[in-house]
Amino acid sequence: MARDRVEPGRELDAMIEVEWDQRLLDETRAWVAEACTPDEDLAEAVGIAPPTLDQLRGSGLVPAATYELSPRGVASPVARMGEALRGPRYYGPALVAWLRRCAAHLEVRGPEGVQTSLLDWLRADLARALRGNATEARLFGWAHLFDSQGRLDEAALDQAARQLWDEWLGGGWAVCLHRFDGHHVVVKDIELERIPALARRLESDRAVLPELIDAMLRYDSVARPFAPFERGMSSRRRVIDNVANALTLPWPRDRSSVPAPRSLADARCP
Repeated sequence: MARDRVEPGRELDAMIEVEWDQRLLDETRAWVAEACTPDEDLAEAVGIAPPTLDQLRGSGLVPAATYELSPRGVASPVARMGEALRGPRYYGPALVAWLRRCAAHLEVRGPEGVQTSLLDWLRADLARALRGNATEARLFGWAHLFDSQGRLDEAALDQAARQLWDEWLGGGWAVCLHRFDGHHVVVKDIELERIPALARRLESDRAVLPELIDAMLRYDSVARPFAPFERGMSSRRRVIDNVANALTLPWPRDRSSVPAPRSLADARCP
């Protein structure tokens, strides 16, 4: 896939290393504890019995932990700061919602059919979101899934759904999305391209401002705020914080995170 992002899975050749900052680690610990679910509370948060969660784990349907804390560090599927020691695992809200969906498919299809059922759902939901946003999707972020007549390329859609599935199970999407479904994935990638384009137009035409704010609100509706140690390298920093600061937009300034590491200053990530 041709989308330009360093986030779940395939675009990362190695874990992004964030420079050590004790204050940032403390902020991250507090944020993770408030915003995410610890492993020991996961079944209760989903609303299923522990044996059902064990079945879902056994079926390979529980993604990698969203965050893992150690005495002197924190790691997510896309970034790490400090010592990479095994520690308590936490899961983002998207994963809790996903496991509710998994439990329903497990009950209906059983252990043998649950993976196929969920992959079929993902493909159908992605297709539905792309068709529902076809005009924008062909212009921003998803042109590679449409043919020259503007129709969805079924083979490309199959490949996209399979890649999203693998990326999701790798854990990265739970870092950046409120929910994992076609709507959230499609809207996020549309706005990641549309917002910079509108920001460039706004520099010479302030009348574009309402359209730009609408795009930022759509991104904000699907994307997570990111943990403090990740925010400096996130798409939210790039298309929300930086755009709002540079263009003096009616948007709150982020005061909790640090600038992106110099080596990642131009990265387009999570």
